[in-house]
Amino acid sequence: MWWLRALSTGTAIHPDPVSHYVTTDASARGWGAIVDDASLNGLWSPEQKKWHSNLKEMWAVIQALTNRQQSLRHSTVLVQSDNKSVVSYMRNEGGLRSQNLYRLTCMLFEIADENKIHLVSQYLPGQVNTDADMLSRLKLPGEWTLTEEACQEVFRKFGMPEIDLFASKTAHVLARYVSRDCKDSNAEFHDAFSRRWSYRRAWVFPPPHLIPRILSHLNLCKGRYILIVPRWSKVFWRPDLKRRAVSAPLPIFNLQQQLLDTRTYLPPVHVDQMYLEAWLVKGGVPN
Repeated sequence: MWWLRALSTGTAIHPDPVSHYVTTDASARGWGAIVDDASLNGLWSPEQKKWHSNLKEMWAVIQALTNRQQSLRHSTVLVQSDNKSVVSYMRNEGGLRSQNLYRLTCMLFEIADENKIHLVSQYLPGQVNTDADMLSRLKLPGEWTLTEEACQEVFRKFGMPEIDLFASKTAHVLARYVSRDCKDSNAEFHDAFSRRWSYRRAWVFPPPHLIPRILSHLNLCKGRYILIVPRWSKVFWRPDLKRRAVSAPLPIFNLQQQLLDTRTYLPPVHVDQMYLEAWLVKGGVPN
């Protein structure tokens, strides 16, 4: 059993800071995962199609680690899931309610133990876990953008940014932007995480699963950043956000009219369950 080996090898009392980021989801069709910059997905076998949703969600985490275990070895990995049972079983390294879910949890920690991976699990609400959800349905993730009216309101409060750091050819609010698409010749550069930022003011509206990684990256950066984030009950990264804040956040209202998915130019699904805020934050290690 994985836990017997764990007792003999020992675990660091104070694990290293998070250095890799995993986000997962499962649908009726298959599983999806994002591991750092890699997108993964797969279909269910006939037997797996009969599984309870909790088992499918845990299998998505197992597949993410299995597929990328070589790059994740000897590290602390943040796993974000929109399934509270999976998050709970990972935090407690098991549970009593479901024997099948417990077995999969043991399988997950076997993989983690063999590769010296320390797992940190956090809840990400389904309505903002859109990229992994689309991957689980074998679809391309969408891109969210605010209308010009909404952007101008934010600019009036926090100032005009000089560059859009998480954008694309079809979703950018400024002429200067950074894209993940290496074929986008109009982008100033590709992959925002590939550089340490130093801007007087920059616009940051990322897919929500990237926010923990962005907050960590800001430790290496200088300048000020307008960060657009969702809010829900007990947001795990909110204390870090508050420490970096230059001023109080600006709520963004009427998202049914102000938030668009550039694939459809319609509001995202479940937009009525979303709440967005704009924060002006500073780079560097917060006090």
